[in-house]
Amino acid sequence: MNPVSPDEKTSKSGSKALCDLIEENEIIGHSLMTTGFISKVQNAFANNQQSSSSSSSQTESTTPYHVNCGLLDIVHRLVSTIDDLLPSSILIPVLTELKNNKDKNRKKKSENIVAILNSKGIKAPLSESKEKDQKIQQLEESNRLKEFIDQQQFTQIQNFPIQCN
Repeated sequence: MNPVSPDEKTSKSGSKALCDLIEENEIIGHSLMTTGFISKVQNAFANNQQSSSSSSSQTESTTPYHVNCGLLDIVHRLVSTIDDLLPSSILIPVLTELKNNKDKNRKKKSENIVAILNSKGIKAPLSESKEKDQKIQQLEESNRLKEFIDQQQFTQIQNFPIQCN
């Protein structure tokens, strides 16, 4: 039983078995969240997006539809049963793209997963450049505020009458 098998029957039974194991044993779900399974899911969906956006390279392998659906089922089961969902935050950008998919099945599954993650406070991770941009913006705002305060203090000092005896 292999959830990523090119054989649809094998893939479906593998996905179902893994979902059942996640439901029955919290350790298995936790292990999947922390040992790279989420990254592999992200890569599978990212490969599909790259393949669909670059029609010139038809030789690139895409993940079969039944495997995508099975992976979405497994991720849904994980986010529904596991407490520590932070590792799954890397899937949010890919799942958001899937929400725009024409296929109703994948669209609905990805919407449900994102809704669960959002309801539990899990957000998409910021990219390093976005984090740096936000930090720069905060520092610039802080500097402007400091300059404004310094200017106000200088103005008050200038307007303060000095008496000499």
